[in-house]
Amino acid sequence: MNDIQIRYADDSDLPYLIQNDSLVTEEIIKKKISDRQVIVCMKGETHLGCMRFGFGWDMFPFLNFIIVEKDVRRNGIGRELMEFWEQEMKAKEHKLVMTSTDVDDEAQHFYRKLGYRDSGGILFPQELFPTSAMELVLIKMLK
Repeated sequence: MNDIQIRYADDSDLPYLIQNDSLVTEEIIKKKISDRQVIVCMKGETHLGCMRFGFGWDMFPFLNFIIVEKDVRRNGIGRELMEFWEQEMKAKEHKLVMTSTDVDDEAQHFYRKLGYRDSGGILFPQELFPTSAMELVLIKMLK
């Protein structure tokens, strides 16, 4: 998609992030922005998507959340967000990146197309995650 900009989020992105990332609190989003762990994709003044990451075991970049707006999906925006993030992590000398998804989630196919490989799973207590207790962990070595 032409004319898009991918950048680290700043405070001006906060309303969009709060509205679209309901998995964490506003305070966590603010902290993640401050720590440069949120990336947004824009076309002009319009948000097309975002991603949020952290670090597994305090050393491996771990993608926690990614979303692309429904009306622009399947246009390569998710791929561009992932490539931006991977390049940023590689520039910081990380050799491996990780993510996870529900075992029955279609997203696993997206990650595999980008070179991620299944690495195992985490079985959560059913009472915490009644719809899907198994999380598939995927990893990618950065070249």
